[in-house]
Amino acid sequence: MLNPTIQVIPLSDYPLDKLEQEWNSLFNRSAGCFFLSWNWIGSWLSILPTFDDVYVVRAVNCSHFNTNMNSTVVNKPPLDAGAFGDHVLDDDALEGYALDDLLGFGIFCETKVRRHGFVKSKQWHLHRTGNEKLDQIWIEYNDLLLVKNPLINKQVEKAIWQYVNSNNKYSPDEILVNLAANKALTSLITSLDKKVITQKFIGYRKSTSDFDPQTLFTFKSKSTIKQITKTKRLLNNLGSYEIEHATDPTTVLSNLRRTQKWHIKKWEQTNTPSGFKNRAFIKFHERLLTYNDESSEYNVLAVTLKLNKEIVGVNYCFYDSGSIYFYLACLKPFDDNRLKVGQLLHFYTMTIAKDENRAYYDFLAGDQSYKSKLSDEKVQFECITIQKKKFVFKLESCLSWIKNTLKNSIWKSYEKS
Repeated sequence: MLNPTIQVIPLSDYPLDKLEQEWNSLFNRSAGCFFLSWNWIGSWLSILPTFDDVYVVRAVNCSHFNTNMNSTVVNKPPLDAGAFGDHVLDDDALEGYALDDLLGFGIFCETKVRRHGFVKSKQWHLHRTGNEKLDQIWIEYNDLLLVKNPLINKQVEKAIWQYVNSNNKYSPDEILVNLAANKALTSLITSLDKKVITQKFIGYRKSTSDFDPQTLFTFKSKSTIKQITKTKRLLNNLGSYEIEHATDPTTVLSNLRRTQKWHIKKWEQTNTPSGFKNRAFIKFHERLLTYNDESSEYNVLAVTLKLNKEIVGVNYCFYDSGSIYFYLACLKPFDDNRLKVGQLLHFYTMTIAKDENRAYYDFLAGDQSYKSKLSDEKVQFECITIQKKKFVFKLESCLSWIKNTLKNSIWKSYEKS
């Protein structure tokens, strides 16, 4: 059985160019989606105000002799070095391993919080910060980055979670994973001797295997078919419309800047204002687009609808080898509510996914009606909290239960009266 060495390394001690090289090497041997690519992770790290209290958890195969990046032979540490318990890193902790020896990565941000005035907790957030502004970039399909090898990745995954949850040096009170869609992850985490709290969210995606761009009857909802057909006719009545799509950073960024006002307007009176009002959000996407390499398999996409040569809608998406992910849309408001520009853009983006042999057009998390009508598959996302078995957490849970019970009782009494 593989017994990987697990290391926890402060990001401030980890040269970023080395981490990028190692991350990309493992990503190319993984089943990771866009949200675990260096495109995303590197852009996220670029908006962090400091690397203090940020930790890289790395799994390395030390079970055999091999060569390092300088092609010299290394006698690796014993199998169990650092696998469990406290492992003190020496000066060679980052050296002496070939890129192919890397088996797993995760980056955790540590925060200290106080809830209800009496609950103190040291939290570790996987690929998030715990800061609402910095986390508005909305990572999804969040998980550890693991080598794509069914014989060993479960062992690596288990070793990492066991180590992070039992390490006496760092010892977080709570570990949070948002938004995960790995069904096996919840089962694994539940097997740990910890309290696990999960909050479930629904997402949707459309398989392209049965999607025929020549007909709308691929959609189950008859109203959706009618709305898309009517939108095409109404747009033609207003002049002429065309669809363009671009992956070059300059065009994508330009289209977003020209249309972000519509996104800001749509969300300004809600509990979640547009990310375009958040400087960290803007900085993240500027870096994501600047870093973007059109020759890369992991990229960005802007699908643009023009009416009489003027932009009236943009779908901003990401894509990898398997899917196109819908991230956000900037849509011009029309007085005629029969114009469903958003649905039309989704239809054409699905067409691109089909033409480029992507298996799915993925709407990501969110239980909006239009997503369910345009999709044929549900995806379950979860926010997972792993808690130490501490009295203060039991007390918090008990008081929360009492509060909710009283609230429900009062509400039922009010309804009867």
